[in-house]
Order: sequence, then structure tokens, then C-alpha cells
Amino acid sequence: MTYDVVWDIQAAGARRRLRAEDPAGAARLTAAIEALADNPHPPNAVPMGGSGWYRLRLGPYRAVYALLPDKYTSTSRTSAGSLRSENADPSGRVAAGR
Repeated sequence: MTYDVVWDIQAAGARRRLRAEDPAGAARLTAAIEALADNPHPPNAVPMGGSGWYRLRLGPYRAVYALLPDKYTSTSRTSAGSLRSENADPSGRVAAGR
């Protein structure tokens, strides 16, 4: 099954800011998230409890995503809901998801 990757508005804004700060990191992050369309459970994805959300570790960055059923088509959606830098201060979320 192929998934559609849908960036929520906060994650899209975080990606835009990251592109200005770390273009290479933003490119790796974008490629990894877009690859979720073909493989929504890569080896470095960790489930976040029973919430249905997953954390994807990409060097110093984290992406949080969920697989969402699509009622209107035969495909499903992968929502990139949150991006966070490992090096950020505790309140330094790059974007809040959902």
C-alpha cells in the first residue's frame, strides 16, 4: 500500500525554518519523511506508546508522525506532525504537531 504524506501546517513551517538554518539536515529530514509513503515503519521509527504516533530519529532531529486512514480514497495518509531538534532547549520545539 502506498501512503500520501501530508505535512500539517506547524511541521511545514518548521521545515521551512530548518531549511534556512540547516539546508542539508532539512533535505535529509524531508527525504526520510517522504520515504514514509512507501515504508511507513522504517527500522528507526519507534511507536510512542499506544497512541498511534511514531517517532523517527534523523540525526539530531526527530519527526513525529501518524498513519491516518483516508475515508475518501483507497490510500492512507502519513501525517508529519512535529519536528524537534535534539539540541534544542526543553521548550525549543521547532513545531508542535497535530
